[in-house]
Amino acid sequence: MKKITNLYLCILLSVGFTTIEAQTRNTLEFDATDAASLVDCGTSASYSPAVFTAEAWVNIYAGGGGTIMSNVQYIDGGDGSRGFTIRLNGQKAEFNMGVGVANGNWFTTTANNDLPLNTWTHVAVVYDGSKAEVFYNGVSEGSQMGNNPILVSQLNFYLGEHPTWSDRRLSGQLSDVRIWNVARTAGEIQASMASFLTGSETGLVANWKLDEGSGTTAEEQVNLTSATLGAGTTWQLNTSLSIHDELLQKSFSIYPNPSNGVFKVESSINEMVSYDIYTITGQLVKTGSLSKIVDSIDLSDKSNGLYILKGTLEGKHFVKKMIVN
Repeated sequence: MKKITNLYLCILLSVGFTTIEAQTRNTLEFDATDAASLVDCGTSASYSPAVFTAEAWVNIYAGGGGTIMSNVQYIDGGDGSRGFTIRLNGQKAEFNMGVGVANGNWFTTTANNDLPLNTWTHVAVVYDGSKAEVFYNGVSEGSQMGNNPILVSQLNFYLGEHPTWSDRRLSGQLSDVRIWNVARTAGEIQASMASFLTGSETGLVANWKLDEGSGTTAEEQVNLTSATLGAGTTWQLNTSLSIHDELLQKSFSIYPNPSNGVFKVESSINEMVSYDIYTITGQLVKTGSLSKIVDSIDLSDKSNGLYILKGTLEGKHFVKKMIVN
């Protein structure tokens, strides 16, 4: 039998799949009912790179919607569609990229699943020149093939609002917004999403941590410029930022682990729990549900290696590693 490699173990430790500890940081809250609820980050051609990744921690409220980030420029019969936006389509994160001067030239990719309400989720979009992909917490939520290049926007980059179409504001909170001029992998996203960056990372174009906690500006970490907060934004101090429920995490155990592919799952709660299982690169390989105090999962038809189980119960999540050898 093959043994799990040290590389897998290093990835596991660096990504922190088994637990992503709750962090305390300051965050910024947006009020969709207030026309001044936005952050104006200024304008730069570097905010519309030909190949890019955009990331943010997002916590949306019930009844909310709107724009997470955008510099989309749109004029019928004129500049057409330029720049990009990450917005909410219902509760699904949706990525729109402007690729042409004609009416309606958009390249759109929508996540397969809703974002949970009142829960912090890391949202990322990646465009590598031929494919756009949406990620929740570093796991793929859907992709779309297309090779039309993004057209550079001349408008300011906004957080929580749209620079072209007003009144599409976010109801919720944001933290740690990033733009890169490289297409990041699932593993790279997972490895750094839970920690603040230094600002000197290769390919990082802009990073607004949104951690100041006071004042009317948010500092951009790469170029050391200041974004302007609208009066409708509010600092939330010492926010607990976590992507999983600690009690739920402790309620489940998996054994034997490693195994030959057949795992027992033991729970201290008698509830139906749905699960998705992914490879270390974020590929979904199995879905199902656990309905007993002791249940089983069979991965004996899968290749040897590390797998990640994400369980969900009433909008709360837990994450466990599973090793087939």
